[in-house]
Amino acid sequence: MNVLQPIDTAQELIFIPRFQADTVKISLVNEFTEVHTDLELAATYSNGFMTVQLTHDFSEGDNYTFEVTDTSDNLMYRGKIFITAQESQNYNLNQDLLTI
Repeated sequence: MNVLQPIDTAQELIFIPRFQADTVKISLVNEFTEVHTDLELAATYSNGFMTVQLTHDFSEGDNYTFEVTDTSDNLMYRGKIFITAQESQNYNLNQDLLTI
């Protein structure tokens, strides 16, 4: 699951694709309103990860499913996005219990 901010400026969406491509299509589906948004974006691939600059008017608390395909509609990745302004949590089960 990817976590993005509730803003309407560019944000990085990072995922591990099945194969490389320079241009990708992303289909966003808001799980609450069922509104579909299709985007075509440039992508960069490095060390097994693909990064795209995603610009969309996200709202706090929304959930999205998304599919990434190449320009020939071959599926590269499928995932979920959660929108929140909260700081990400760094949970550590053994925090301060083991020191070396």
